[in-house]
Amino acid sequence: MMIAYAGITNTILMTLYSMNNMPYSALGGVMTGDLNERTKLNSYRFVSVNIAQFIVGGLTLPLVAKFAEGHDRQHGWQVTMTIWAVLCLGLFLVTFLTTKERIKPILDLCVSRFNAFAKLQDELDRAKSALEERKVIERAKGILMKLKGLTEDEAYVLLRSTAMREKKKISEIAQSILTASELLK
Repeated sequence: MMIAYAGITNTILMTLYSMNNMPYSALGGVMTGDLNERTKLNSYRFVSVNIAQFIVGGLTLPLVAKFAEGHDRQHGWQVTMTIWAVLCLGLFLVTFLTTKERIKPILDLCVSRFNAFAKLQDELDRAKSALEERKVIERAKGILMKLKGLTEDEAYVLLRSTAMREKKKISEIAQSILTASELLK
């Protein structure tokens, strides 16, 4: 019966320890993006853990002896472990309540960067397309100016009015002129 009790309580202890330590170990990554600062945080954490182990290791047996006076040793262990449990719970609560995330979690950061990149890529594609259309229009204006003896403004007005009349984009009319010009060469 005692072996089962020890196995169950140890399993519960390790589960609770993991539930606390896994997020606590990963906390540096959401507190700061600076690698040097993360290293310092983890160093403080490891030094503090070692100091706490020395304190607990050095005070446990004297506390057991103190609380066992007038009682049996089992009572001393129960009171000592209760003190350590309450102290740990208090420190865990302080850590939980006072620790703040200072940067976005990595996934949110990746998503926002992806969206920003996609937006920039879309803007770049639209700018390239507009530039290509502009080049086609300029070449078509040049052809109209040469063949019809028009000024640049008159050539543009002719392109625009033709596009409106045919319900097409100016760049489509300009492309038609370039195609026809190539065929007539």
